[in-house]
Amino acid sequence: MPPRFPLRRSPKDPPPVEGEIVDGHRTPCYGLAWVCPSKQLFENLRNERRPEVNDGDVLDIVNEHWGAWPDFAWGLHPRPYLSTDGNWYLVAMFNRRLADHITRMQNLENDELVQSARVSFGIDKDTTGELEKTLQWFIYPVNWTVAERKYKERRAALLERERQEEQAVPANSHGASDMIPTAKT
Repeated sequence: MPPRFPLRRSPKDPPPVEGEIVDGHRTPCYGLAWVCPSKQLFENLRNERRPEVNDGDVLDIVNEHWGAWPDFAWGLHPRPYLSTDGNWYLVAMFNRRLADHITRMQNLENDELVQSARVSFGIDKDTTGELEKTLQWFIYPVNWTVAERKYKERRAALLERERQEEQAVPANSHGASDMIPTAKT
């Protein structure tokens, strides 16, 4: 059975509004975000005015870029988030309050909010297109990524142990009668 609220969702599968009751449970906050390694983000944000970028500069630079898009309220401001997995999650929008995130997702390529976030984060400078492939809905904040990795590691170890046990069983499957010594007369 798939989880009620998966940790990640495709951009084509927007979550319900945060707080909406689904099957008796509240919908968590999701953020539509690109996942970007620090080095790549710093490269994307560098310009003539800021030839060097580090963790402390990211928010300032994104805010400078965002200043060119005055038509949006602060609640729609894109947010860079440095996660415990070492990647930056570049959040363009959330599933909060209004269901407008659902209608925005129907025309993602032309949505002004997503396009402005794309420019503010420097996603448009990625010539490989690899960054664009990382766009997903993530439960926000994304501190679960380390827990998810540890869960996958534990699960893989458990599956490997089960596989080894199954392989060991056929070698000893001669039956109990073979193990009982016979009496010599």
